[in-house]
Amino acid sequence: MSKMILCVKFKALPGKRNEVKNVWERLVKPHAETSQSLDFCCYSLVNEDEDAIILFEILAEGVEFDLSSQEDWFKKYLEEMGPLLAGPPELLTGKPIWIKGL
Repeated sequence: MSKMILCVKFKALPGKRNEVKNVWERLVKPHAETSQSLDFCCYSLVNEDEDAIILFEILAEGVEFDLSSQEDWFKKYLEEMGPLLAGPPELLTGKPIWIKGL
């Protein structure tokens, strides 16, 4: 199966961006560090918006994203993130055509 790009933009409630980061580090980062299907993961704070976060991933298989969304750790992540976000995350997926350095 081909690679998949996942880009998620989160908008935290005012002053809650660090709390969102803490939830991500506790629940998602350990999974990202051990996932065999995740080639690249970048958690970024947006310079122009002190409440915004961008998560960018390159998955070896798009199936990993579908499987992860069904796991208990991901459900707990969504549950804890909900009260910290100003609205639903913006989610974009794609198929990479060219990648430098990977």
